[in-house]
Amino acid sequence: MIERKTTGMKRIALSALCLITAARILSVNAVASSTTEEPMAYYLVKERVPVPISYVLLKEDVERSYAIASISASLDPNGSIAGCSGSVELRRNGCKVQAALSIERSDDGEEWETQKIKSFTATQMGTTAADFQYYMTRGHYYRVTLTADTYDENEVYRDTLSVSSRFYYYR
Repeated sequence: MIERKTTGMKRIALSALCLITAARILSVNAVASSTTEEPMAYYLVKERVPVPISYVLLKEDVERSYAIASISASLDPNGSIAGCSGSVELRRNGCKVQAALSIERSDDGEEWETQKIKSFTATQMGTTAADFQYYMTRGHYYRVTLTADTYDENEVYRDTLSVSSRFYYYR
């Protein structure tokens, strides 16, 4: 009888330990998913998360756009060379999007300075993309930004969407 009680107590203790561990994992995931760019950049450097580091604009932001179905920017570091790419997908014919893909550099992760820009235009439904490479110097943060201005069929300005990749520290 005493043996059964201790076995039951062990099961309860083990179940409680499993629940506590699961709660800790869930709370860590919740905190990680609600962080801003600054902590994410820290984790990218500290834990050496695989890249490319890219970002696609949230569905709610794109739904407000006149003609853009999706927009994304990506930074793909390979040693000292950064692969920079961006794409815009139009959901309407007859519209025009003038886009600028740029790489930006920062010393502190807060104030950004544009290093290189590549402009492109999208005029047909579907995806239009651009890319370029950039030589990074050590000791700086980098990110890629894509800004897209939308014009309607009469070439009247409608809206602007902008998206930046998560930033990357090159040491």
